[in-house]
Amino acid sequence: MNANAIDPGGPCARLDRSLCQISRYLQHEVQRFHREEGLTPAQALLLNMLGEDGASSVSQVARNLSVSCSAVTLLAHRLQAEGLVARVRQEQDRRVVLLMLTPVGSEMLERIVTKRRLTVEQLLVDLSSEDVEALVASVARLVTGT
Repeated sequence: MNANAIDPGGPCARLDRSLCQISRYLQHEVQRFHREEGLTPAQALLLNMLGEDGASSVSQVARNLSVSCSAVTLLAHRLQAEGLVARVRQEQDRRVVLLMLTPVGSEMLERIVTKRRLTVEQLLVDLSSEDVEALVASVARLVTGT
């Protein structure tokens, strides 16, 4: 085991604490944004997924969220009632129901994403543009493992 990993004052421990603090702060803020829009965490997760992946079948969503198809159907029904999600039958196989964001759902998701990005921008406000670029590059390497 690397001594840096267990040293409470070492770089791994300091990075761990910092990432946890940032994660908690961002999670708190994003949850607030969702509440402001009247969304439950599960509803927000589904909107985000549809925003990233595009139209998806109920079974795809269930698999991605590790929940049952009936849970996704109930969730989609509530979002459809709010005008945020539409259900469309797939042309090739009419048994398959696709979920997709409506224009209203896309607008709501865009508001949330904008607020989230502004929150991240506030975290970076005291860093130079060079420091921000270095941080972005470093985090990208951590995410991709390269």
